[in-house]
Amino acid sequence: MVLYAGTSPKYIHTFEINNKEFMWWQYVPIFSLGDAGIVMPCPNLNWIRPIVGESIAAMDGFNKGYNHIYATVKSTFVDPIEGSFGNRPGWHIDGFGSEDTNFIWTDLNPTEYFMIDDGDSIIKLSEDHNKSMEQMETLVEALPQFIRSDCQKPYDLMMLDNKCIHRVNPFGKAGFRNFVKISFSDELYLAEGNSINHNLDYDWETIPRKETRNCPQGGK
Repeated sequence: MVLYAGTSPKYIHTFEINNKEFMWWQYVPIFSLGDAGIVMPCPNLNWIRPIVGESIAAMDGFNKGYNHIYATVKSTFVDPIEGSFGNRPGWHIDGFGSEDTNFIWTDLNPTEYFMIDDGDSIIKLSEDHNKSMEQMETLVEALPQFIRSDCQKPYDLMMLDNKCIHRVNPFGKAGFRNFVKISFSDELYLAEGNSINHNLDYDWETIPRKETRNCPQGGK
């Protein structure tokens, strides 16, 4: 099976939000089908509510359905020169091989994108996670002129489909960085280590996490 990639991110909105508290939340569920509304795991995450709300509005505007919403929030000091990026480096696709949609926002060192022909899905990738990442690295090395670092500015909220190739900016500035990702999926994210929302009533049997980076569900 061959999967296609190469789409562009979509700009959604700009939020100049300020948070100075260190935190690290990994794919914490904040909504599941049947819930009355968004439920944060603690008041400390209420600062991302405008980002969540705008992401939901965008999903509705594009008539995209979903059963679950997850939040990833990483607020920490970064120094790319010293190898500290705030996110795992390397070219990848969020939700690779799924129907997931992700929204990302950061106030420092925005994401870089690899795009050919501004959004046409013309890049063919193996469905194997590891092989596809090798293919992405090889492709970008061969065609560095298609790396775009000007699509996203600090505080911009961007919408990424399951074909958008991107990476954390390896040439950014040192400083305190907030990064937020809101993930919409029909699937349960079951990988061990994903954050737990103790304010939601669920008991999902988790799956040992693999080294593969693009599979928050766990066992794929």
